[in-house]
Amino acid sequence: MAMLKTVSFDKLAGTQLGNYYLERYLGQSKIGPTFLVRTDTTTYLLRFLDRSTAVTPRERDVYLEHFQYRARQIAALQHPYILPLFDFGIYRGLAYLVSPHIPLRTLRTRVAKNGTLDAFTAGRYLDQITTALEYAHEHSVLHGSLSVDSIFVRLDGSLVVADVGVKSLLEQEINRNQPVEWSDGCAPEQLLGKAASPASDVYALGMVIYFLLTGTSLFEGNTPEELAHQHL
Repeated sequence: MAMLKTVSFDKLAGTQLGNYYLERYLGQSKIGPTFLVRTDTTTYLLRFLDRSTAVTPRERDVYLEHFQYRARQIAALQHPYILPLFDFGIYRGLAYLVSPHIPLRTLRTRVAKNGTLDAFTAGRYLDQITTALEYAHEHSVLHGSLSVDSIFVRLDGSLVVADVGVKSLLEQEINRNQPVEWSDGCAPEQLLGKAASPASDVYALGMVIYFLLTGTSLFEGNTPEELAHQHL
């Protein structure tokens, strides 16, 4: 069967993928092409993972096996402060994730609209985030890319952490001697291509709290390389 990558994703709108009707193409997220999908009763977000660098059938088989194993672990997480992974699967050679579609705004948007947080509110948010991370770590799942863009505020004011463990789904065979692409949620050991640990998420959480209290990033730079150098 032809690889899905050979098809323009926006042309998939209006088609059926298993139980999901691809209602509308929403564009490209950091993870991959994103669709608004629905079943008979509910609306969801479906995201394809198009970061895999596998070029041979064997490499792709290994990646997809890894994806299904890790996705089952993530889908098993059930916590009030973690946005659940509702479903996952593989369609024409590309993995996809299904998550709830609910009204949410990121912490970055919250700060941009209402300003920095007072210490009490920041402490309340910190309690919720650490509770979610501790639960995930106890179940052998790291977030891997925690940032103010992956933490959302619900309508009732409580937080929910999204994309827990998703970074591990984007990884192929990791060469621990090679540095990885920098992102807001990368700890120094990740920048150096070393194994992440719960401490990596704690480092990223420090950057989150710094932003909530100051409204600025921990370091400033014109390029990802400049920022990575400061973190290292």
